Amino acid sequence: MKSVQGAIITVAVAVAALVCCSAATAAKRIYSPSKVRNDYDARIASTGDSLWLAVIGASRQGEYIIKVYRFKRGRWAALPGQPGTLYGGGLKFAVLTPTGGEPTPCVGDSPRDLARIRCFSGGTWRELPIADELRGFALAGLRSDGPRLTAVLGRWNEDKTTTVRVARTGGLSLEAEGPPLELAGLVQSDLGEVTTGTDASKIDVGLQVLSSPAYGQRTLATLEGATWSVGSRITTLHGGPQLTGPVRSGASVFIPVVNGLPFGRHVSRWPFYLLRNGTDPWTPVGGKRISTGNGANTGGVHAVGSRIWVVWETLRMTKKMRFKGGALAARVSPDGRRFDRRITLRKGPGMGNQILQAISFRNRPAFLYAKLVRGRFRATVDLSRR
Repeated sequence: MKSVQGAIITVAVAVAALVCCSAATAAKRIYSPSKVRNDYDARIASTGDSLWLAVIGASRQGEYIIKVYRFKRGRWAALPGQPGTLYGGGLKFAVLTPTGGEPTPCVGDSPRDLARIRCFSGGTWRELPIADELRGFALAGLRSDGPRLTAVLGRWNEDKTTTVRVARTGGLSLEAEGPPLELAGLVQSDLGEVTTGTDASKIDVGLQVLSSPAYGQRTLATLEGATWSVGSRITTLHGGPQLTGPVRSGASVFIPVVNGLPFGRHVSRWPFYLLRNGTDPWTPVGGKRISTGNGANTGGVHAVGSRIWVVWETLRMTKKMRFKGGALAARVSPDGRRFDRRITLRKGPGMGNQILQAISFRNRPAFLYAKLVRGRFRATVDLSRR
């Protein structure tokens, strides 16, 4: 009898431990706890067993506010204070993992087109000092490379040229990495990601021309050491809006492209492609667009552990003048030539904003998208696709 009771107790303890340690994965979908009416933008990150969420919304006074949360013991816990007010440039979010130290979440934005990064340390938000040579640049991308931050910054000059800089944290400040990249025209830059196991010494930046006569054309720039290399422009597909930069995996680089030529026309037919450039020229993964049917699509590509996922949102209007759409995701095959899994994350239209992302959490994919919850759009972390 005692042995049976002992076995029951042992099983009960094991189950309790499993429930405790698997609280995040037990919750299939985790909604943002923000108090604002709608979440306008959001980003997620993971460090070990922790899941992080940064959210932007508007207060009743009309001021944009940012809150950062950490998922602990089955619920979101807000970090004290807030890293400031977002004035422009979009939300950038990364979490540093110092050796032997606590994870350090960092939020970036560009009020008045000037880069600003604030990190949570010592129980408060502190602004990260930026080297003088990087002043006057807007923050275009931010990622964590373990204990270091990597950033890409851009500046549109009066002579209608663009200067791009890469920077990394050195000690307690953000310092320039390599020389500046000077480009003709007004160009948008997006920082790339790398899959697990891929050499991270090459820093990829996706470039999209935003001025005539080459509006919408994209290309890839790579900084290796002190040398920039810029590839040929993708001229067969003219880019509409996209949400991410490229992803490097092994010898291949992947770039998302929405074929929206020209901007503002034929918005009902903006197909979404993922292009691959390895030993071949730029070619669509799977040989064709990934989106199906008519509709305006927008999305990006993400490194999820050693794999690559694309996440996109589609929106179309029916003949009865009703909006239909959804959020979808697809996984790239290990050889990078096709898609081996495709899923629907959400049915129905979203906000048409930037709340779309995929990351690796506990060695499995976690997706972020906007979902209508009780009449309000909430950033939603989806852990159900395991």
